[in-house]
Formats: sequence, C-alpha cells, structure tokens
Amino acid sequence: MRMRWPAWALMLMLPAQDVVAGKYRAPDNDATVATIEFTRSVPDPGARSLQKLSLYRDAQCTLGKGVGYAAGVTRLGAKRKVVRVPAQQRIFLWVTTSEWTHGGKSEMPGFIALATQHDCMTLHSFVPEPGHRYSVSHRRTGDGCALDVEDMATALPPADLSLHNPMPCSDAP
Repeated sequence: MRMRWPAWALMLMLPAQDVVAGKYRAPDNDATVATIEFTRSVPDPGARSLQKLSLYRDAQCTLGKGVGYAAGVTRLGAKRKVVRVPAQQRIFLWVTTSEWTHGGKSEMPGFIALATQHDCMTLHSFVPEPGHRYSVSHRRTGDGCALDVEDMATALPPADLSLHNPMPCSDAP
C-alpha cells in the first residue's frame, strides 16, 4: 500500500532528499556538460506547489550512483534551479508536481473544500548537446500535465525529445 503524505509535509521533506533518496550528481568536466534551468510553472499564483526534477539513465528510473533527485522548486522557495547534466548521452527527466489550493467547491453539496490537491508526473528523455542551455518547466493541463523542454539558443525543443510512460518511476525518489 502506498502512503500519501500531506502536501505541507512534502515541502518540509524537500531538503531531506539528500539523505533519504538517490541524489543526482552533476558531471565534473565542463567540456562535456549542458545546463538545465528548471523553472516553477504553476498557473494559479495562489496555489502552493512542489515541483521536483529527478534525472536517470533509463526509463525505469533505476537507482544507481549519481542518479535521482536533482532539483526542487516551490512557491515559497526557489522559483528556478540550474542543474549541470552530461552531454552527448541520453538523460531521462522525471518531473513531478504536487499542487494544492485552499477553499473551492466540494463534491458534497453545502460544503466547501478545505484543500484541493493535484498530483502529476511526466517522464521525457533527450540527448543534450555540449554547452547548450535548456529551459525545463512542468505544468498542469486539463487532463494531466506536460513538460516543456526548450533549447534556449533556438527556442525549440530538442529534436530527439521523447515522451515515456512515467509509471515505472512512480516509486522512485
């Protein structure tokens, strides 16, 4: 059985990712890296949110040395994080968003909802080019969520950007 944490608890646990889960490690060699700028993207400015970027080497989000949680952005904390990634090898970006608002309509007539929570996740991959900078943002759509990846030099998505089923990663850190 999967345990669901309250949204406020997720924000408190974000700094603990280094201890509890796999932690992404950026490459050391500047000549063979690209940069990802992970930006908070929540359409409701009053919504509380936690968005996490994790980086893996495969579509199953297999844990190993140097893969896992890479960055998190929140409404109350950082709105943008910069992450160095290896160039010329496929990386898998697993991005999750937990967004919650207070108030609103309840499914029960005569009641007001105290909180509404929306969770979604996506898994995409591409091969970064050396020295390129990529803008990455995760947003909720009507029926789920979408990941926007754009090469900042061309304002276009990488030509080899691929969408994958995120479910194998749903229990990954």
